[in-house]
Amino acid sequence: MPHRFKARLVARGDQQTMDSYGSTFAPTSRWPTIRSFLALANQHDMDMRHLDVKTAFLIPELPPEERVLIQVPEGVTGVPAGHVLELRKSMYGLKQAAAAWNKNIDKTLKNLGFVASEADPCLYLRFDARGVLRAMLLLYVDDILLAGAPNDVAKMTEAVAQHYDITDDGEPSFFLGASITRDRRNRTISISQEAYVNKILQRFHMEGCVPSDSPAGERRLSKDMCPQSEEEQRFMNSVPIVKLWVPCFIFRLCLVLIFHKLLHKSRNLMRILAKRTGRR
Repeated sequence: MPHRFKARLVARGDQQTMDSYGSTFAPTSRWPTIRSFLALANQHDMDMRHLDVKTAFLIPELPPEERVLIQVPEGVTGVPAGHVLELRKSMYGLKQAAAAWNKNIDKTLKNLGFVASEADPCLYLRFDARGVLRAMLLLYVDDILLAGAPNDVAKMTEAVAQHYDITDDGEPSFFLGASITRDRRNRTISISQEAYVNKILQRFHMEGCVPSDSPAGERRLSKDMCPQSEEEQRFMNSVPIVKLWVPCFIFRLCLVLIFHKLLHKSRNLMRILAKRTGRR
């Protein structure tokens, strides 16, 4: 398979002034909502589709009051020297990019008959004239999970494709770093983060470690457990501790952060992760 190379022009949002953007808040789905969505779709034996909107942040148009000027990108010709460009549409890197996209797709989905849930603004429901639930849609930035009767899912997929350039990945098998395994015959569905855990272990070069059972361990944290040599200090400086943010031991991770890069305990956290994957 040939290699693919991509390049993307990104705005310097850190240089934006306050008069060039409005709201920057954009909601994202919470994991309890995602699990409930998958459980409900499985319980009612709904068809499911995983859709991805291509270059989502480049789609929304910027309102007139959000005037953004950028320098002429390298390679662009036909612009007189000393001139700048004014953006008509959103761009990756802008402070308001995520909010603009969320506002755009929220309007589109509501025009298609969906109603946003009061419990989670990224969960959309579509009812028929009798009030019967026909389709559910879960939005996470530009990732979409769609569930419903086969005909409704097909129609909604086609309707979304008329507004956006999408990738249809079919039945969801992987979503937000979690693998999804479904057995429709037995009405079971499961979510696993084993692939995500293995990726973390590889990043920290701990894929061959001995697993651990206890998140807390038997020893108390102390300053004596800090790096004792320059080599250990260099190792800790190269380890992004916050990448270990996994819900099952957030408490212990917070203690590690409080005690400022404790070498042994950060390794213990990774051994716990290894244990979660079923390693022995």
